[in-house]
Amino acid sequence: MIVSSIYLKSELEILVDGIVLKKVSKKLFDKYFRDQKKFENEDELNEWLEDIESKVAQKHAYFLLSYKNYPSHLLLQKLIDVGVRKGIAKKQVDECIKLGYVNDSALIEYLIKKEIMRGYGLKYIKLKLLSKHFKTQIVEVMLEKFLPEEEEKKNIIFLYNKLKNKKNKRQIYLYLLRKGFDARLICKNIDWQEI
Repeated sequence: MIVSSIYLKSELEILVDGIVLKKVSKKLFDKYFRDQKKFENEDELNEWLEDIESKVAQKHAYFLLSYKNYPSHLLLQKLIDVGVRKGIAKKQVDECIKLGYVNDSALIEYLIKKEIMRGYGLKYIKLKLLSKHFKTQIVEVMLEKFLPEEEEKKNIIFLYNKLKNKKNKRQIYLYLLRKGFDARLICKNIDWQEI
C-alpha cells in the first residue's frame, strides 16, 4: 500500500494506492505527507494514520485553548473540521477535560455573571447560553445556582429605580421585558399605583 498526497488550495487529499482516502487541513497535516510512504498491510497504515491524527489533534487543541476558553462541544467540532476523526477528537477533548484545560461549568458560570453585570434577566441569559449549544440541563442548574428569583427581583428594582425619573412605567416595563426579565416579576416589583 502506497500513501501519497495531493495539494489543493487549503486542503490535502490523502491517497492510498491512488484512491482518495480523506481530505484534511493542509496547514496541520502537511509535514506528515510530504513523501510517499509504503505499508505492508492495512492495519499498519491505520495505526500510522491514527498516530498522526492524535498528534495533530493534541497540537491543535492546545493551540486553540491557548487563545480562548472553548466549551467541549465546540473544541470537538473544531478538531473534526480540520480532518481529525471523531473518535480521536473525542479522546483529545476528554484528555483536555481531565487535565482541567476545558471546564464547561466554569465557562457557563463566567458567562452568567457577565450577563448579570450587564443588566440582563433570566430569559435572555438562558437563550444566550442555549444559542452557544450548551446542554439544557447544565444551563438550568447553573442558572438556579447563580440567578435565583430574589437576585432577579433585586436587579428589576435596581433598574426600575435607575430609570423611573427618565421614563414612564410602560416604557420601563417594555425595557425590562427586552432585557429578558420575567413579566410576572416585573409586575410584582413595579408600583403601578403611581401611574
